[in-house]
Parts: sequence; C-alpha cells; structure tokens
Amino acid sequence: EYDIGDFVLSCAEAYRKAVGETSMALRLVDTPFLEIEEEEETTGKLQPIASSILMKLLYGSRIARRDLLNGIQVLSTRATKWNVSCDRALHRLICYVACTANHVLVGFVGDSPDAFRLMQYADADFAGDRPGFKSTSGASLSLTGPHSHFPLSAKAVRQTCVAHSIPEAEMVSANSAIRLMGLPSLDLWEVVLGRKIALDLIEDNESTVQI
Repeated sequence: EYDIGDFVLSCAEAYRKAVGETSMALRLVDTPFLEIEEEEETTGKLQPIASSILMKLLYGSRIARRDLLNGIQVLSTRATKWNVSCDRALHRLICYVACTANHVLVGFVGDSPDAFRLMQYADADFAGDRPGFKSTSGASLSLTGPHSHFPLSAKAVRQTCVAHSIPEAEMVSANSAIRLMGLPSLDLWEVVLGRKIALDLIEDNESTVQI
C-alpha cells in the first residue's frame, strides 16, 4: 500500500495557511470536480497561491493519488487566466483531499516473474476542456499476471490538438499512452526480467478498438 495520508493533510494545512485561515473547516465532498465558468472575468483571490498548492498536490498525486491528477491538470492550465470560478474549484479540490486522506494505492504480486506482462490503459474525454474544446488524455500502466496487479505509473494531460470525434480523442490518448509510457517501459522490464515482455493496450471505445 502507498499511504500518503499525512502528506495530503499537509497540503490541506498549507492551503489554510496560504489563505490565512488556519482554523478553516473543509466540507465533505464526493468528487474533486467542479465546473469552471469560462465567462467569469473577475480574477480569483487565490491566484497568487494556486501554483504552489497545485504543485505540492501534484507530487503526492503522481505517487499514490491518481484520482487527483485530472483536477490538478485542469486547474494548472488556468494559472495565467485564473478567475473566481477557479477559486471555488481549488477549494473543492482541497476539500476532497482532506476528506479522502485515508485513500491508499494498492498493488499486489502473487506470480513468478515469468508470468508478468504490462497492461496499458488509455482513455479520453471529448472536448472537456473549455473554451478551446480540447480533450484530456488519461493513461495508467500496470505490471500484471494471473494473480498480480501492480500500478507503475499514470498521467492526465490536456491534448494539444482539437479532436472532432470521440474515437479521434481516444486515438490521441492511446498513441500518447503507448509512445510515452508503454514502449519505454518495455525496454526497462526486458532488462529487469531478462526476457521479452508483452504490452497489452486496454481501450474502452469500440470504434477505436476496431480502428
């Protein structure tokens, strides 16, 4: 288990200190997501501290809290155009962090090394990033076997192109996942295991799978 509960609570504490309210109560929320209103033009009060809080959270999320990656990525793209809506989204993200500090990342291995293979998961939303209508790529890589599933890495990143369909967004995500995560991992694990290892791509969009 990767347990970084103390670290994420320190992120919430850093947020309280940065806004000058060390006794602030953080409410219980179900998800870290909040719709950001692009038409809001008023600069948010939290802009001066946003980057430092998000970068602190990013460190922990890359290690063990992958459920935070997308929320951090979305807010990071707003750093230079931060508005009041972003203030609310950051506050909700911190609330979610505080009330889920007991969440851990779990991996298990119950096979011999000759049974291992790499499992590459890829997914994308479609035009989820307003106002540019760019999609977000998500990817996760695990070492797997009949009785093993050990998470290795994950990422969420805004796509640089505008997709015109869901399959197109999914293909961009799959390409990024294989090229930047899967193939480099093949080189590493072939050295570690001393043999060739398979890489399986897991994709949930039927059209993309057929293509």
